[in-house]
Amino acid sequence: MTEPTPLAAGVAMSLYQYNVGPRERLGALANAMGLNLLEWDRETLLHLVESKHWATEMSADMALAYLRNALDRYGDESQRRVLVNLEGIKRWKTGNI
Repeated sequence: MTEPTPLAAGVAMSLYQYNVGPRERLGALANAMGLNLLEWDRETLLHLVESKHWATEMSADMALAYLRNALDRYGDESQRRVLVNLEGIKRWKTGNI
């Protein structure tokens, strides 16, 4: 996969959040960070698993690990979706639909 555009990275994160359950995302994040979930307090884990926007509340290094997990799983798909949509916009603007 090539370096993703910010739009493709956003699409990958959306696909990751929509298609992968919060517990699996949390486990992958803990693995990527070398963390043991058993050492985290219950309230933090519940907040992270239940909050819809919990990825925005992470430290920079955790957010980067989360983004890498999303790109590993959905990077190619997100690039494809962005390119297809951009091509559609281009065709619409030129009247070649």
